[in-house]
Amino acid sequence: MKNNKKLSLLLVVIMAMVISFVFTGYSQELAKELVIAVPDEIEGTDTQTVGTTNVIHEIIYGRLFDIAIDGKGYVPQACESFKVSDDGLTWTFVTPEGAKFSNGDPFNAEAVKASFERYLKVGLYVSDYANIKEFKVISERVLVMTLSQPDPVLYLVLSSDQSGLINAKVAEEIGDDAFKTKAVTFGPCYVEKWVQGSDMILKPNPWYRNYSPEIENKGPMQFERVIARFIPDSFTMISELEQGNVDIVADVPLESIESLRANPDIKLYEAMQAGASLIYINTNDPILSDVRVRQAITFAIDRDEIALALDGFVIPCFSYMSPSVTSYSPEKEQELAIKWATNKEKATNLLEEAGWIDENKDGIREKNGEKLTLEMLTAMDVSAIKLAAPIIQKQLREVGIDLQIRELEHAYVKSNAREGKFQLATRKVDWADPMHVFSFTTNSDYYANEELDKLIDDAMYISNLDKRMKSFELVTDAMYEQMPAVSLFYEKKFSASRAEIEGFYVDVQSNHRFMDIKKYIKK
Repeated sequence: MKNNKKLSLLLVVIMAMVISFVFTGYSQELAKELVIAVPDEIEGTDTQTVGTTNVIHEIIYGRLFDIAIDGKGYVPQACESFKVSDDGLTWTFVTPEGAKFSNGDPFNAEAVKASFERYLKVGLYVSDYANIKEFKVISERVLVMTLSQPDPVLYLVLSSDQSGLINAKVAEEIGDDAFKTKAVTFGPCYVEKWVQGSDMILKPNPWYRNYSPEIENKGPMQFERVIARFIPDSFTMISELEQGNVDIVADVPLESIESLRANPDIKLYEAMQAGASLIYINTNDPILSDVRVRQAITFAIDRDEIALALDGFVIPCFSYMSPSVTSYSPEKEQELAIKWATNKEKATNLLEEAGWIDENKDGIREKNGEKLTLEMLTAMDVSAIKLAAPIIQKQLREVGIDLQIRELEHAYVKSNAREGKFQLATRKVDWADPMHVFSFTTNSDYYANEELDKLIDDAMYISNLDKRMKSFELVTDAMYEQMPAVSLFYEKKFSASRAEIEGFYVDVQSNHRFMDIKKYIKK
């Protein structure tokens, strides 16, 4: 009887699926080609030697493990299994049996060891590997990584595109420059053709296997080819998606969300910024060296007003990190949101205590004949920051601060900030660990505090995540005492696909999963 009920339920589900396809105009025939649009052309195919990565690298690279889709823990990906010892010093990886790189070379423990050893020689972010003591091959399939001290940041590092697995033997044979355009990897796809300025044609690696328990299709990908089109103009990119010439857009501009949401032919996938958007403050500046001025700026900013103006696409954030960041503390976020909520009266009092008075009643404060004028470098290519800047300008004006906005590309804002050539500077941080959220306070030209640096160093390498979170609560408190940066918000991030796409997943940190994708053909 129970079996009959189960069978009946199964038939109902199957019929519902069939009816759905009939009425939505899709057959059950699968397409053999997938088209993905990306706004930025990749710097190169070798993630060990390029500064930034995008969704193309997610498709051509396998990593030892992935963060879980819900952000709570890590799951195997290119390795069959992995284990970390209780003391956090010994990491053991088991590679798949019979797996191969895209050129057919064996993918085994020795190959993984060689991939990491090359990174230690040429990797742009090799400091992330500072606590790795050695790699040791135990057998053909088993690799052991030993650390000099516990390093929980390595979970995120090893699951990132920069730690994607490459064929080091080929890299040595053809040289690093050639490898940037012809990287041989262990990943879902490999690059068959790259037409610079136009597109890339990717082919599935027939020997790739994925061991994530969250993925049904273990490999290979279910397409004959994947086309990645470079479409820098956002209007054109979204138009191509709506017309069906593109199947997936990995990063949807905020201004297109509402129109796509209303389109029945489109699916939207929501995630959140891993990190936060901030304003750096140059504490060496004559005006901003007074902590009262820095704290007044924080009290003057109304994050709720910013979120409302940006149609709810950003979420106010006080603790310098979003919930997708490891060590995020909801209790600390709530505490800071109450303690440091917008308070124009407190902002005004702090400025007056610091000697800034509006003597001539023109709305701008003065001190010793100098107007309270500040310049904020604003990332013109980060839409949320660009849209928020004039709102912040208005809010600071309300307490007597004349804020001048200078728009630059985000890369130039970062370089100016590193060199201390600024008063205020916006920054969008995308990294799911406080390591990068707080790294700007260490060895910078515009802020130095040994006590805060020690708190950050102590928190960074605590292997127990609950204890680590508590330690970063102390870091956050110290940040507010000194205020070298203002925490603003984190962004909602969106990807989109055509309705005929099934099995496309986006995790909480906006990383994409492609292995289960199926594309149904319209009738």
